[in-house]
Amino acid sequence: MLQLKGIYKTFNAGTVNEKRAIDNLNLTLEDGDFVTIIGGNGAGKSTTLNLIAGVYPVDAGMIHLNGYDLTNLPEHKRARFLGRVFQDPMMGTAATMGIEENLALAYRRGQKRGLGSGITNEERELYREKLATLGLGLENRMTSKVGLLSGGQRQALTLLMATLRKPDLLLLDEHTAALDPKTADKVLQITEEIVARDNLTTLMVTHNMKNAIQYGNRLIMMDAGHGGRDPGAVYNGRQEKDDTLRLALAVGENLQNNGIDVEYTRTTDVYETPYEKAMEANEAGVDLFISIHRNSFPSDNTAFGVESLVYDLSGLKYEIAESVNQQLEAVGFRNLGVKARPNLVVLKRTKMPAVLIEVGFINSDVDNRLFDENFNDI
Repeated sequence: MLQLKGIYKTFNAGTVNEKRAIDNLNLTLEDGDFVTIIGGNGAGKSTTLNLIAGVYPVDAGMIHLNGYDLTNLPEHKRARFLGRVFQDPMMGTAATMGIEENLALAYRRGQKRGLGSGITNEERELYREKLATLGLGLENRMTSKVGLLSGGQRQALTLLMATLRKPDLLLLDEHTAALDPKTADKVLQITEEIVARDNLTTLMVTHNMKNAIQYGNRLIMMDAGHGGRDPGAVYNGRQEKDDTLRLALAVGENLQNNGIDVEYTRTTDVYETPYEKAMEANEAGVDLFISIHRNSFPSDNTAFGVESLVYDLSGLKYEIAESVNQQLEAVGFRNLGVKARPNLVVLKRTKMPAVLIEVGFINSDVDNRLFDENFNDI
């Protein structure tokens, strides 16, 4: 189990360049959890991993891993507990050494060194078997220099090295960001297989909302706004409650097809109060609450775009909201940003991160056209 309690980190404190990177972070990962962290540049994603790994000391707080207090341990002493893969394929391996030599270094991580045979025949056979599981043919190139490998091959090798001796925690720092889409998908597939096979507790940083949802193991509740006697906003016979239900069911189905557990506040045209929805989410113990709505403006065809609402502009909920807005902006909607709405019941009463997404204005012909014609992309 990983526990982060009250973590703070400020860079360049007391100067004009002061930057509060981490502000009272609390996070718990149970054994076998695969948790993803998303957010924009500067949100503190990589800083969190660096604090866990000991690259930077924390200003305040505690880091515990499986009963060990890592808070004040130097980076090299934490290495025996952790496996890590970086964004840059050039990091994590020794380019001028052979594949089997890199694996040998990883195999001896955390062990005392002595004089003896560099790589035994038994070890060589083990490396060959492990490389074969990657499906990249590297088991036939064990003496090749790592510097001759492609970026994808190198990341796959780094991932294997990081997990060769089962770590207490695997840290993946945007490890597919520098790869082309096809190669990134392959490396993510290998990641999922290794994590599932060895039941690894994993923390993965990503910019990609799809990957964050697909590879995490947390439970999401989808809320289709309004319903029943409450139609929501109405425009030319079009009712918000119909659009939100259609979209909530479609998004939920997509999540479930990607292995994510999904609960719904409603799957038919029924009415529940916002308070009842919040209580359902709390009782179900979900990890994320997503409420889908359509916006409206007093004057028709005057306002356009998407905006997301959160309780306050901090933490995972804010990062998710920003990412959702960016994804919808890519579909064609105008990005109106993320706003704090602490008085909204579904944001105030839920005990987990909660985001209310206004997917375009229902009394905007432009937004309705985007909603209908790009529904599958949304």
